[in-house]
Amino acid sequence: MTALTVDQLAQIKSDALASLKKVADAAGLEEWRVEYMGRKGVIPQLLRGIKDLPETTRAAMGTAANETRSELTAAYEQAATQFGAVTQRVSGTGKQEAVVGHLHAITETIRSIQTIMTGIGFTMVEGPLLEDTQHDFDNLNIGPEHPARAETDTFYVSGGPPENRRVLRTSTSSVQVRAVQELKRQPPFKIFSPGRTFRNEKVDARHHHTFHQLELLSVGEDVTVADFKGVIETLFSELFGTDVKARLRPHYFPFTEPSFEADLTCIFCDDGCRVCKGTGWIEIGGAGMVHPLVLEKMDIDPQRYQGFALGYGIERMAMLKYGIDDVRLFLDNDMRFLRQF
Repeated sequence: MTALTVDQLAQIKSDALASLKKVADAAGLEEWRVEYMGRKGVIPQLLRGIKDLPETTRAAMGTAANETRSELTAAYEQAATQFGAVTQRVSGTGKQEAVVGHLHAITETIRSIQTIMTGIGFTMVEGPLLEDTQHDFDNLNIGPEHPARAETDTFYVSGGPPENRRVLRTSTSSVQVRAVQELKRQPPFKIFSPGRTFRNEKVDARHHHTFHQLELLSVGEDVTVADFKGVIETLFSELFGTDVKARLRPHYFPFTEPSFEADLTCIFCDDGCRVCKGTGWIEIGGAGMVHPLVLEKMDIDPQRYQGFALGYGIERMAMLKYGIDDVRLFLDNDMRFLRQF
């Protein structure tokens, strides 16, 4: 993977499309999907290897690899229609109706985020869903007395010593410490981690016990709040397809100092509407400059380096992007909802 070039990636795409043209039936199409797009397929393996590339080529390769995946996915879906590799649904009249599968709205949103973030030089990292309290809380400066650690807020799992219990991760922030420690990263670096998280929440239209979060972390000698503001304005302008501006409000989080909440100019109006409650601004989430104690946990000298971190809900992004007003719809498996995307 480390020797792969953009030209070689283009050849892989060309070979995949040529192979797809030779597919003669639905069984052959499934073999093609497994070979190129399956979990252990060629393209997912390439994407997972982006993080190991030199920083000088990482961004270009990340963008090219994501574009290749999108093109191959579109070609596969077209072939699936041609060969009838679709689900059959029985209608009320007794007739069978073909239903072509497609990506979930959250998956579409995550893939859009991946394309945007790799395009501006960030590297995607991943971590385990089952965490320990050291990585989920302690390394993020969330002390034993913090209410987030209560069983009313966090799903604890049996196993592990009492001083380092097992939990379903409450955020993707735990990934940032693991990614830096285990991969021996040294500044400057820019990483992001989209993934599933869990909290002991009462389910309603705006809250769920299972959701997805985007974590960003950028560390260097001269990283500033202005860099953070530029990154989120770029991310959301490209994600929503319209120019947005950000403003920051002071806040408190134990893992950042200073901390702030970020608002975006409303993407639905110019002078106030129901979504922005007449203010012209939409709250998007919390962020801040990484706390020196958190940098120390990552074996980074806080006297020399600084950085910003954020953790934003991906469901929140998708709800704004697609105009959805109930977070429960994403997991209800209601086909009337899912078919809209």
